[in-house]
Amino acid sequence: MFSDQPAAIATAIDTLLAGDFQDRWQVAKQFSEIGVAALPALLELMQDEALDWEVRWFVTRILGNFESSTAIEALIQLLLHSDDDDLRQMAAAALAQIGVAAVTALAPLLQYPVQRPLVVQALARIPHRAVIPLLMQVVRDEQASVRATAMAALGHFSQPDLLPVLMMALDDREATVRAEAVRGLGRWSATQMQPAHIARLAQGLTDVDDNVAQLTANTLGRLGTPPAITALITALQGPPPPVHRQVALVRSLMRCLTEGGLSCLMERWTTLALPAQAEIISGLNHLEDRALQEQAAMTLCHYLRVGIVPAPLWPHLILTLGYLRHPDALPLLQQLLQDDDPRVRMHASEALRQLNSQGSSSAPEAP
Repeated sequence: MFSDQPAAIATAIDTLLAGDFQDRWQVAKQFSEIGVAALPALLELMQDEALDWEVRWFVTRILGNFESSTAIEALIQLLLHSDDDDLRQMAAAALAQIGVAAVTALAPLLQYPVQRPLVVQALARIPHRAVIPLLMQVVRDEQASVRATAMAALGHFSQPDLLPVLMMALDDREATVRAEAVRGLGRWSATQMQPAHIARLAQGLTDVDDNVAQLTANTLGRLGTPPAITALITALQGPPPPVHRQVALVRSLMRCLTEGGLSCLMERWTTLALPAQAEIISGLNHLEDRALQEQAAMTLCHYLRVGIVPAPLWPHLILTLGYLRHPDALPLLQQLLQDDDPRVRMHASEALRQLNSQGSSSAPEAP
């Protein structure tokens, strides 16, 4: 607290009026220390439309530090009546910064279609359950941006009555809304999601929008329940999807890998694009289950022997065999020490070192 408030306020106001952007940025921090005594001067500046735009923008931003009915009302009026989009956006941001104290004042503004997107943005940035009833009012709004913002915010509240709302949004005509619904469902715990919910969510794997499809795969992988794993496996067993969707499916399945999931990945190896195959190899380097390590190592050794591993993946796959530490890899790696390609010999030698360091039987070093 400043000992001489009037002087401190006057100095800070002078800096706002005459300083450059950096000066204004620094002095804006002082108003929190000065306190509500600065409000009359700040409100006078904000309401002066003849002032430089940047000054009014900073004042609007500063008002977000005051949980005061006077500041809230001034920001509401600016949001309602200003013709400047940037000032209205800053007013909404300032109201969001004030938080739950601003919710009651924001509620009536939902009736105005022009202001509604900014009002919903402000409400969405207030992490308090008081905003839930208001956001629920706009989940069927005609503006897709409003629906998407509401879904993004509601997805952060894991309470049972919101699950049907998020599930409903999976059928929205706009991909941005569907994407936010999928993101929201991804924050729910596996115990909250029933098989019927996962079955409906899994339909997003074939969504016309690539982002929705990939987000769906990520969410199913995070859930990791048997129905979610089954959905990912089923998607891979059908006709090969586009490459980026293949990668998302593989990455998600690797996150919750089971014997059935690994079998699917190995069986579909030749139908997958190179980036998806590379994702499998990358994921196997983080595999900790010994039974799955053995299953993967034997299959990869077979693929190397029969020649169905693309050349760009050889170095990575060879090193992965060292990580997986399976005895079947020893003779193959020893054979690769004689390969004509020096890079193959180098990676085989490194894989053997790694395999030996993990306690496998001895293997010869590269010459």
